[in-house]
Amino acid sequence: MDQQRWDYYHAQVSEKLCRDGQDLVNNVLRRLKTLCRRTAMPPYSVHDLRRSCIRNWAKHLPVHMVQQLAGHSDIRTTQKYYLSIQSEDIKKAQRVQSKLLGKIPASDLTDPLGPKTGIFRQTAIDKWQ
Repeated sequence: MDQQRWDYYHAQVSEKLCRDGQDLVNNVLRRLKTLCRRTAMPPYSVHDLRRSCIRNWAKHLPVHMVQQLAGHSDIRTTQKYYLSIQSEDIKKAQRVQSKLLGKIPASDLTDPLGPKTGIFRQTAIDKWQ
């Protein structure tokens, strides 16, 4: 939003010339619909922008902070509706895992703290097949 338009809305709100913020909301919604139409984009809602913002926060902030910023009283709401795992998230997790663990040799697939015998490994494999 350009400065002149922002100043106009700010004056309207400051001078109480709009109905409890409703005119401001309607104007923002109208402007969003106009922009979508002009750019040949599918129509988006203000809630779509909210969801996008919350998902962007979730990429960089802990979930409990995202919950508070979103105004959710229950963290499960944040997790269920806004924290979906994207393909780039999986790739990032794989890169982090590779840095932390390196490549695990095929000959060392057992727990280093447990028995290291081939019999144990084969027995465990047979049990779960």
